[in-house]
Amino acid sequence: NERNIGFNKFDNFIAIDLSQSMMLEDYLPNRLGAVKNGVKNFLRNRRICDTGIITFTSKANQVSIQQKDSCYSLSLINALEFDEIMPGTSIVDPIFLAVNSFDKNDKEKKIIIICDGQSNAGNHSEKLIIDIAKKKNVKVHTIGVGYRGPVAFGKDSAGTANFIENTFDDRILKRISKSTGGSYQYAKNSDDITKSLIKILGVN
Repeated sequence: NERNIGFNKFDNFIAIDLSQSMMLEDYLPNRLGAVKNGVKNFLRNRRICDTGIITFTSKANQVSIQQKDSCYSLSLINALEFDEIMPGTSIVDPIFLAVNSFDKNDKEKKIIIICDGQSNAGNHSEKLIIDIAKKKNVKVHTIGVGYRGPVAFGKDSAGTANFIENTFDDRILKRISKSTGGSYQYAKNSDDITKSLIKILGVN
């Protein structure tokens, strides 16, 4: 049994976007809901306690998904909610946090950013974060979620769906992953997210 409950250092991080654009309903039940389902399906059978969770909007935070008898609490993942207080999104800040939070051992370090590609906030420049990740030999993998064009977001008083235009942009995701030796993958649903995580982190 390779479980080690009570740790707080990891070799991998999955970073989940909690910004308001993840409320959009081009995925079921919405972007964040699809991401949580994909992550839960990946972690439910993972035996090794080597993967942590970071959430981010305009700043990044490491969150605990441990319970006394489990490395990965699906209920705690399911409890992650949109952050309507912190506007904006920074894709680079969770990378900075991960680089400074990894376990100090010789194992390969990976962070997987799951978001819709919008990045309009943060305390660190993209170039700086890429340089730091490369220096620390950290591979940044990215998974894009979202559709281009009009996207459903709630309904008006008459029950008609509202639409927002063009909320997905994967250019920064591709740049960061390519620059750090990671991979970029586009996920059309929660199953794609699970498959992408298995491809990146393997089955353990």
